[in-house]
Amino acid sequence: MDDAEMLEAASRENEPNIEARARTQGWRPKEEFRGDPAKWRPADEFLKAAETFMPVAIERNRALENRVEKATAEIADMKQVMSDFRDFASRAEQRAYERAKAELLAKRDVAVSHADTETFKQVDREIAELDRQSTPVRREEPKRETPSAPKVDPAIDAWISENRWFNSDPVLHNLAKALDAEFERSRPGLEIADRLAAVKSEVQRRFPEKFENPNRETATAVSAPSGSVGRKVAKHSYENLPPEAKKACDKFVKTIPGFKAEDYVRDYEWND
Repeated sequence: MDDAEMLEAASRENEPNIEARARTQGWRPKEEFRGDPAKWRPADEFLKAAETFMPVAIERNRALENRVEKATAEIADMKQVMSDFRDFASRAEQRAYERAKAELLAKRDVAVSHADTETFKQVDREIAELDRQSTPVRREEPKRETPSAPKVDPAIDAWISENRWFNSDPVLHNLAKALDAEFERSRPGLEIADRLAAVKSEVQRRFPEKFENPNRETATAVSAPSGSVGRKVAKHSYENLPPEAKKACDKFVKTIPGFKAEDYVRDYEWND
């Protein structure tokens, strides 16, 4: 047997193996092929093409899978950030509701102490409206009717509006009410505006540290050059957020359109 015959015989022996390998990659004999007949190729040609282009296809598929995995992870992370933001906003809204409610209740207490029925009813209506507009279902405060009395001097409302510490600080609030009652007894001829001025003066004398300029630290922090020695930072600032809160703030700023770090600092639940 000459060399040509030997090669032909070897080719015939290898043909089943070639076809078997080709089948594993999708090749079919002509009689089983269901595509365009012009595109059918013998097993050896099919394998050659597959071995040439398969690595490229595999690499492209791997790159596509990586992009899909990354996009899936980013979507999951965004969903978590949005969920965390909804919780944060809900807590901030609850605190705003509680502050507004406390201010109205304090104003109503003053009206009761002065037998000011008109102001009491007005504040009561404001409380009911606040409860109605709030999303959670809340139990309304029982309404208390008081005997009719002459309307109190509007100086009381003006004084409460000017002295926000009266509603925001429970210690100062209780002290001011006690002093007002005491001055009303001990100085019956004193005008309401003068009595309230005396109340404020006495409260400031007893708690001077609570009446320091609240903008002093903030102004220093803003005006001081970056990196300067001794730069003061506002107590409620991004720099003073706990690490986990900073992380959450950064995520919100990056994910929520229009949300800024100062928004987070303003609504963060500080422990002091």
